[in-house]
Amino acid sequence: PGGSPFHEFAPRRAVDTRHESLRPPGITGAPTVGQFVEIPRSMLGVPDDADAVMVNLTVTQATGYGYLTAFPCGGNPPNTSNVNYNAGVDRANASIMALGQQGSLCVVLSESSAHVIVDVNGWFGGTTGIHFGAGPRRIADSRNGLGGWTGTFAPGETRTLDPAGQLPAGSRVAVLGVTSTASTGAGFITVQPCGGQAEVSNLNFVRGVDITNLAVVPLSDNGTICVTTSERTHIVVDIFGGIGADGLARELSVSGATIFPEITPSQHDYIAYCQSTTANQFSVHVRGMPRTTAMVAFVGGTQVVDTTLTIPANDAIVVRITPTGGAPEEYWIRCVPPDFPTITTTGAGTRPPGWYILANNNEPTDGQFGMILDSAGVPVWYKRGAAGRSPRDLKRLADGSLAWFQTFGPGFGNDPTNGFEHFELDGTSRGLIQTIGVVGALVPTNHHELVQLPNGNFLLTAMLRQPPPADPEPCRLQNATGTFPAETSEHVLRAIVQEVTPAGVLVREWDSAGHIAAAETTVPICFRIAPSTDYLSTLHPNAVDLIPNGSGSADDQLLVSARHADAIYAINFDSGTVDWKLGGTTTADSLDIVGDPLNGPARQHDVRVLPSGNISMFDNRTQFTGAVPPFAVTSGAARYVEYAIDETAGTATMVREIRNPNGFFSGATGSARLQPDGGVVI
Repeated sequence: PGGSPFHEFAPRRAVDTRHESLRPPGITGAPTVGQFVEIPRSMLGVPDDADAVMVNLTVTQATGYGYLTAFPCGGNPPNTSNVNYNAGVDRANASIMALGQQGSLCVVLSESSAHVIVDVNGWFGGTTGIHFGAGPRRIADSRNGLGGWTGTFAPGETRTLDPAGQLPAGSRVAVLGVTSTASTGAGFITVQPCGGQAEVSNLNFVRGVDITNLAVVPLSDNGTICVTTSERTHIVVDIFGGIGADGLARELSVSGATIFPEITPSQHDYIAYCQSTTANQFSVHVRGMPRTTAMVAFVGGTQVVDTTLTIPANDAIVVRITPTGGAPEEYWIRCVPPDFPTITTTGAGTRPPGWYILANNNEPTDGQFGMILDSAGVPVWYKRGAAGRSPRDLKRLADGSLAWFQTFGPGFGNDPTNGFEHFELDGTSRGLIQTIGVVGALVPTNHHELVQLPNGNFLLTAMLRQPPPADPEPCRLQNATGTFPAETSEHVLRAIVQEVTPAGVLVREWDSAGHIAAAETTVPICFRIAPSTDYLSTLHPNAVDLIPNGSGSADDQLLVSARHADAIYAINFDSGTVDWKLGGTTTADSLDIVGDPLNGPARQHDVRVLPSGNISMFDNRTQFTGAVPPFAVTSGAARYVEYAIDETAGTATMVREIRNPNGFFSGATGSARLQPDGGVVI
């Protein structure tokens, strides 16, 4: 994993110093002892991102004994040998050789001059390709009829071999050991895909000596290879494995729109950034792995299919490839609408399998969508939000259905009729199942959070509008320009948390009034609802979770993230009192923060109770100059941070943090979730 993948091509002769047209620059005949033979990338026939090559190196017409050393150009030859030779004997050996910084390969001879031949079978490098799968066994032996081969090969005779039947589905290159035995003279053996006409050799033999070499050979479309000998000999073939990919598409190309990501055999889902909502024309070429048939839009049934089709946005091109006697695989290229957001991914190594659920809010340049992405970042499901609304907090519920909140306006619920929409993934069979919201005719549901409890009930938050205070509170107005001008608020919002049944029955409620003072606000942001009416959001609850006591509802702790207090509160859900506070202003309930260089969160979101009992959150670290000192300007990048809570000792000890590698803070929302394998999705 993480190594350079292999790319096969039909074997080609890159260098033959016997012929002027195949000599590298500076070589006029047989290389002399110690003479560097530099073979440039252009002669090897490999692209700029090739790291190494699979070559067959042959020494012929040697004047004496010696050895050939191949190495990446740019340094001194290593103390190694690739081919050992003697006068009058042709010798060949297969090698995997790294290339120099300029992409060239060097060879040098010791002791005696000789002609050099280099045949290239493929290259390693790039970001996509095929990988090795082992499977050693003998598959052909002309001495005993194995593989259908009976008797010695005659000079110039070609016989067919079918290694594909010995390899896993998806293999497209065979890695073979080829042996010449009981030969009657000197000659060479060529192994290549049936139908190939390349003048190459894989093995050079002499009379009375058993000679073997490695052969890396692409399979023809029907899975076969052809073996030819120049002189009479018995031939034995062992198969060591196949090189292939986790997919049956040997070739797949789609033109007509930008495709994401790059098409590879192992990736089965893609999107095409379509420019029309009604008619997008595509040209599709597919070539299946050996012993397969392909169909495009369920038309075809041959190994190679070339077709053109026109589809509207939100439709898909479906490529189906079926191996002989096996289950079919499908490749989907979804035609996303013109305002779909552009996705880019970077990374290295093996990604853990899984689905990523998110809602994008890139207004006004992109459409508003909820998405489910595969581990390569490809949307395999998406749903458009309603016009003028922004989907938030898309999540999967326990039964596999989805829920989201489509909000508009300022950063909290302001429509008492709005709530979380609970719907099926297919969006049609049942459509909207229900709307989940807080209980109270005039209480607007907050879009930040919906938590489904093990008993099936839901936790929701709200910001209840209080009457105008006697003295208007100073605040900073959140506006579209990001300047946060100074204002005074006509109303103050307090925090509400409810547990509600799926049927909409209120089970219990917590109200911040009387439990958390407005003076604990560190970020006095207000939101404008009417042209001149501003609401100060004192706590701004944006995430909740439950710490059950193990014996029912009594004394369960409600965990509340208060963004505008820079604090996490643990609250006795029944009595409503604060058990402890993490971060923000210092109160009698505050925990001592241990081991955190940033001394607690700033404008955090997504607080969670972990299986270990620790508390995690997404710490935005949002810079806000209008905050109450010392919370005015925070330091550090946005991060995932995790604390171990010891209520008895009154401490919150940081056990882990993962900071944004680019050093930036996060303006708002976001999440950070610990995964079962210990990784974190941020």
